[in-house]
Amino acid sequence: MLHPRITTHRPIRAAGMTLALLTLLSSQACAPSNRPVIDSEISDYRQMHPIVLARGDRSIDIFVAGGAGALGARQIADIRNFAQDYRRSAKGPLIIARPANNPEAGIILPSIRRALAEGGVGSPVVTTYAPTDPTETAPVKLTFAELKAEVATQCGRWPSDLSGINNFETWRNRPYENFGCASQSALAMQVADPLDLDRPRQMTPPSADRTTTVLTKFNKGLPTAVVYPDEGKGKIDTAVGQ
Repeated sequence: MLHPRITTHRPIRAAGMTLALLTLLSSQACAPSNRPVIDSEISDYRQMHPIVLARGDRSIDIFVAGGAGALGARQIADIRNFAQDYRRSAKGPLIIARPANNPEAGIILPSIRRALAEGGVGSPVVTTYAPTDPTETAPVKLTFAELKAEVATQCGRWPSDLSGINNFETWRNRPYENFGCASQSALAMQVADPLDLDRPRQMTPPSADRTTTVLTKFNKGLPTAVVYPDEGKGKIDTAVGQ
């Protein structure tokens, strides 16, 4: 009696292909994506909001405090400090501009010159200016130009939807337009000398007195380290009695 031939390789082959497909899909799901994490455009906040050096004007207003040529102790101190700032960072002459509509402003000019000289500035340039409102009592303005650091771009820009709900912009994984602008602006305002952002300072010469002391002790075979008299005070082991 002839028995029908049972063929089983086709279902096994189909099951094998299904298993291989599932294995391939699972391996691709676990594998790292080849999508670039950072967009090809600028993503560094220092390049997005660079700090640049520009010309700025420093100004202070001096008012007639009362009396013949009186300025008051507060304004005299302000003028001295302004003169010191001029000596430290000015890039041009110091200008004294008195208002054309205030005759009393000419009375305080000698006191202003005296306070500037006490601050180290002896040759300011005197000129006049026309106030915006001729009816108001305008002050005397002291002005000089200086080098300042500022951010080249404008902060507070929000052209993109940060949520990314509508246009999926956040999927690009790129910093938003305003990122880092505030910190760059704060750094530009706090730096004492804007030139420090452009190039390093030159090294100062070593202390001749300290060099002589160290070499003298070294030649005599003595320790060259500095010994502080209060070095052992305030230690934890001394405070707790260990």
